Amino acid sequence: MDASAGLRTTLASYGIGYLAASINSFADNILPNSQGASRATQVYSGQRPTYTTTNWLFITYDLGRFGIPDGQILVQGVAQQSTWNPGGPAKYGVGALTYYQTMFDRRVELKLGLLHNSFEFVGTYIGGALASSVFGPSASIPAQGGLDSATTPTPGIILRYNFSPFLYTKATIQRAVNPDGQVAEVDANRSGFAWRTPNTGVLYLDEIGYRRAASRSEPMTWLRGGAAYNSSAYNNNQEPGTRASGNQFYYFLADRQIWQASAGSTAAYRGIYAGMSVMYAPPRLNRFTQYYEFRIYGIGLIESRPSDVVSVVVTDNVFSKDLVEQAVDAGKMAHRDSKAVTLSYNAHLSRGVYVGIGVSYVNNPTSVTYVATTGHALNVLATLNLFF
Repeated sequence: MDASAGLRTTLASYGIGYLAASINSFADNILPNSQGASRATQVYSGQRPTYTTTNWLFITYDLGRFGIPDGQILVQGVAQQSTWNPGGPAKYGVGALTYYQTMFDRRVELKLGLLHNSFEFVGTYIGGALASSVFGPSASIPAQGGLDSATTPTPGIILRYNFSPFLYTKATIQRAVNPDGQVAEVDANRSGFAWRTPNTGVLYLDEIGYRRAASRSEPMTWLRGGAAYNSSAYNNNQEPGTRASGNQFYYFLADRQIWQASAGSTAAYRGIYAGMSVMYAPPRLNRFTQYYEFRIYGIGLIESRPSDVVSVVVTDNVFSKDLVEQAVDAGKMAHRDSKAVTLSYNAHLSRGVYVGIGVSYVNNPTSVTYVATTGHALNVLATLNLFF
C-alpha cells in the first residue's frame, strides 16, 4: 500500500483530511530586448528569468462525527516566494481558515472565516493556466477590485443558493484586499490575520452561474457572471494625489465543450472546449479597466493521455484611459492595451505530478508607459505542479 494512502486512511478515521500542493512556474523572454534588466528594473514577468513557487497545505476536519452533517473546518497554510515580487509577494502564513456548512437539504451553503475567494468566484482556473498575466496577480480585474486569495486571505462570509443541481447564485461580503495591490496587502499583513490594512473597505460581490459537467448525454457547459462593489479608498486617476471610494467591477465568462472524444462513455469530459471572458472596471479608479479573452482547449485528446490539456489563449488587457492621457500629456510614450497569444501543453506525468510547457507572445508587455527599448516579449513558459 502507498504510504501516503495509508496515512490518509488513518487520518480519515479521525475525521481529518489533507492535501499538499506545490505550484511552480517559470517565464523568460527570449527576445534580445529584455537583456540587461535587473531585479530592481524588472517591470513584467519574464523580462528577466522569473520563477515563482507557491506551496499550500490544506487540512480539513469533518464535524459530522459530532452530529453536524456537512460541517467542515478548513485550515490552509501558504508559503510563496518569487524572483519578481509583484509576480508573487513573499508570504509565509495562513491562506484560509474557514467553517463550511450546508442547510435546507443542501440548497444553501455557508462558508465564513478567513476566505480564499479567488477559488470561489469568477472561475479563471480553466483551459490554459499558463496564460497568466505578465503584470502579476494583482493585474487581474477581480484581484485589482479587492477579491482575496490564498496569498491575501481576508475575513468574510460566502452564501450560495442552489436553484437546481446546475443553476446557482452565490455572494460574498469580505474585507477587501488592499487597493494598492497584493504586495501592499502582504507587507501590511504578514500573518494574514489583520482585520484591515490601510485604505481598505468592504467588497460586496454576487455571481450567478449555470454549470453542468460533461456526461454521456450532455457536453460540459459553464456560464457565470458577476458584479462587485468595493468601498476601499483607491487612487483617483482623474485627480492624482487623492483617493476615492466606490470602485466596481463586472465580469462574464462562458465555457462550452464543443466536441466529445468519448461521447456516451464515462470519460465524456475528453474533448475540445471553447471559452471567452469579458471584464470591466471603471478607468477612474483602476489601472486595468477592460479584459477580453478567447480560449480553445482540449482535454484528453490522446486516448492514452486522458488528463493532458492543450490550449490556445488570446487575451487583451486595456489600460485606464485617464492614466494613458496623463502619460501622453507628460511627454511619455504610452500604449492603451497589451495583447497576448499563448500556446501551452500540460501533461499529467504520474500520480500527483503535472508538467506544463508553453510559449507566449506579448505585444506591449509593460503597463501604460514604455521606453523605446521595451519591444515585445516572447516568453518561454514552464510549470511543475505537485499534489500529495
